[in-house]
Amino acid sequence: MKWGIFMKKNKKSYQKAFLLIPLLIALTLSLLFLDSFNSKAINHIEDLSRNQLEELSTQTSNAFRERIATSLIYVKSAAVVFSKNDDLYGVDSLSTLNRIGEESIFDRLFICDMTGNAIYSNGDTINIADRDYFNNAINGETGISDIIISKLDGNKVFIVYSPIYYDNEIVGMLGATYLVSRLADKIETNFFNNQGYTVIFQKENGEYILNSNINDDDFENDIWGFLESVEYDPDYNFNMLKNDINNDISGYTKYIFSGDTQYVYYSNVGINDWEILLVLPMSVISANTLKITSYALILLTEIVGVIFLVFLIIFLYENKKSKEYRNIYEELLFLTNTSPGGLLKYRFNEEKEIIYASDRFFEMIGYTKEEVATKFKNSFREIVCDKVLGTQIEEAQMKENKIYQTQYCIKTKSGLPLWISDQSTIIYEKGQKYCCCLIVDITEVKKVEKELRLSNERYDIIISQTDKVMLEYNIKDDVLKFLTNTDKIYGMSPVMKGLTSKVDEMSFIDDESKTNLKELIEKVRNGASKVFCIVKTYNSRGTNSWKRVYGSAIFDEFGVPTTAVGIIEDISTQKEAQIKIEKTQANLEGMISYATYAFIIDLKDGKVVYKIDKKNPNSKIEQSTDWYIELQNTILYYVSREDQRKVQNYFNLKTILSDYRNDRVKKTVEFRIKNDSGEFVWARAKVNVIEDTEKKEFLCYAYIIDIDAEKKREFYLLQQSERDSLTKLYNRRTAKKKIDEFLSKDNKSIHGFYMLDLDRFKDVNDKFGHNFGDKVIKSFADTLQGMFSDNDIVCRLGGDEFIILQKYAYSENRIKAKLGEVCNLIAEKYHFTELKLPMTTSIGAVIAPYEGKNFDELYKKVDKALYIAKEEGGNKFILYKEDQNN
Repeated sequence: MKWGIFMKKNKKSYQKAFLLIPLLIALTLSLLFLDSFNSKAINHIEDLSRNQLEELSTQTSNAFRERIATSLIYVKSAAVVFSKNDDLYGVDSLSTLNRIGEESIFDRLFICDMTGNAIYSNGDTINIADRDYFNNAINGETGISDIIISKLDGNKVFIVYSPIYYDNEIVGMLGATYLVSRLADKIETNFFNNQGYTVIFQKENGEYILNSNINDDDFENDIWGFLESVEYDPDYNFNMLKNDINNDISGYTKYIFSGDTQYVYYSNVGINDWEILLVLPMSVISANTLKITSYALILLTEIVGVIFLVFLIIFLYENKKSKEYRNIYEELLFLTNTSPGGLLKYRFNEEKEIIYASDRFFEMIGYTKEEVATKFKNSFREIVCDKVLGTQIEEAQMKENKIYQTQYCIKTKSGLPLWISDQSTIIYEKGQKYCCCLIVDITEVKKVEKELRLSNERYDIIISQTDKVMLEYNIKDDVLKFLTNTDKIYGMSPVMKGLTSKVDEMSFIDDESKTNLKELIEKVRNGASKVFCIVKTYNSRGTNSWKRVYGSAIFDEFGVPTTAVGIIEDISTQKEAQIKIEKTQANLEGMISYATYAFIIDLKDGKVVYKIDKKNPNSKIEQSTDWYIELQNTILYYVSREDQRKVQNYFNLKTILSDYRNDRVKKTVEFRIKNDSGEFVWARAKVNVIEDTEKKEFLCYAYIIDIDAEKKREFYLLQQSERDSLTKLYNRRTAKKKIDEFLSKDNKSIHGFYMLDLDRFKDVNDKFGHNFGDKVIKSFADTLQGMFSDNDIVCRLGGDEFIILQKYAYSENRIKAKLGEVCNLIAEKYHFTELKLPMTTSIGAVIAPYEGKNFDELYKKVDKALYIAKEEGGNKFILYKEDQNN
């Protein structure tokens, strides 16, 4: 009895316990879960940030490389324009330079001759002979320079350069100045809401190229010094970081600077020795971790609340069996099972009156709750962009008690439509019908889908318009697929399995072409990057045509060729035109009146069928004359002994026929031959092969013409290009070439390498003018040339600077004696009393091959020696030695 009274009195306490115990259990499990979740979230965010930094580094590097590649193409293409002008500094060239400069993306453009004299599009002129990029350009290279300080305005720049050719000879250089400050224009270098930033620097000297963190000068002077000063993890240090960067190894690390932890991803840009650093403060990762943890805490709170409400609903349901609480349970269950996002609840009527919307929903559309009520009358139907689509949504919603998903656009305050993914379900409350939605922003996904769709459409259009046959070859399975125009391939199936074994079965391909085609397939299977061959084919009427087949292998991540792509192009028209042109040329050239000799030879039996011999006009053609006998008696008899083997090999009939059958163009050969006066003059020989398909014969048209005047002119121009216009000494390019060639052949004997200039030469120019200064330079050059043998190499670098290689100097003492003699003679000869001071010379000297085995190595050291001689007052020589260099 007492127990019953006790139970009755404590009934409410048990009911409270029924609800409280599950809540406590849920809270305990949630706290344990939250602690584990927070630890995993930190690791996940770090991994995600590392991946994002790596991807950002790749994208940024690609953007810079693409910009540099575009600049290189622009300058290289522009250099072709200047190659058409006879005068590099003529009116046409300067007009073209000005026009291209106005249209380009560069700060300024300039052209430069072989001596280093450069003229800019705005009229400025300087000498850049001391710049490394100038030497690279005149040696045939196209590229970009290191970061340098402009001689014109002191800005930090780099130069995009390309050589200018005229008649296949380099005559100068086209350069474009690119401001480093403009390098990052239109390239996103800040990320994570401008909290992360990008640094690009040169590895050699640590000088920065780009620092997108304008509020931070940590990297401004010496990046290496900064990176050495920061604090790393115990198992990592600065030397490990520097070793990775210098060996072009990409990586990820973190350090502490001024109490702040920063994450850094480093990788090579792919331009010169540029390195990129992407820096992300720890605070960003911590904020993201805190945000995720907060979301998790909110979600767990909601789940605990839902669990509590579920128990409350069950409790009430068991006591009252209320339909109203059952609907509340279903609504809460839906909210529990839906992922976080913009939440929306509206009345299921014509206007779709909004009952509830989360803050996230208002952030997505940009309107406040009050603005939605005013502008859209609190109607979700008015927010949906497409009314027809709104009707479709309504039809989908008729499927009650089910979660459905659809995609559509809604209006935003910015005026741009917002694509959303809508997960919804229908619920009832107090007899009223409502729709509950979870809305997720998928605008970026739609943009990607659109770009992909447009790319595919562009590809399809290009494929449909091309007259070439495109194909894809699976190397592993030996399966060929035709991607276009398969109906033009003699009725072949779009897919051909076992390609290698079926080539011999292709009756429409010439037997010799089958061999070429099989060789091409084998090269592709072995991983050749680019191959091609010419294939002769026949159609059903027996008419032949010519096809050019291109192929290129594609490799997997292990470097193994897996697939090849190719193109088949019909070149029948070009081939027939080529044959026709060659036939016409051969007949005309064979008969031209100024040929010293002309022959037509039947390659089948090696007999001469036609002959012109101006040395023996009365000579007759014998049908039985063997070509090699004719060659020996008629041509080689007059050819110089040094050139006889070259001429004999050139006129080898087997080689001529083989070259023709393999589509190799037979070049001309030049040699020396006796004229009527018995002197050796230059001549040129050329052969052309004509194939008569009807007669099945090959005729070789051969002729020899006198090119002595042309050759002498060529030698004269070559000499002009090698010499300095004022002193007639070798110019820098020629001297460098000759010195390198000589030292490569003789690197054991002792040779002297000297650099000289005149002390106080500027005073001569200022006092007497440049014309008098030029006379002094010319006299100085004559004096130097007189003091050294003809076998030595004497060169004018420019201005009053000269380079001399004294071959076989024998000893250091002889070198010192020679240089002392030079200093004394110059001091005596160039003493101008009008200047009230003597004019002397300073000399830097090094000994080859001890201090260097080529021009560049010697030049760097002799330049230092000359600098010391000038600093010590001039009128002396300094002999550079590595072990004494301080």
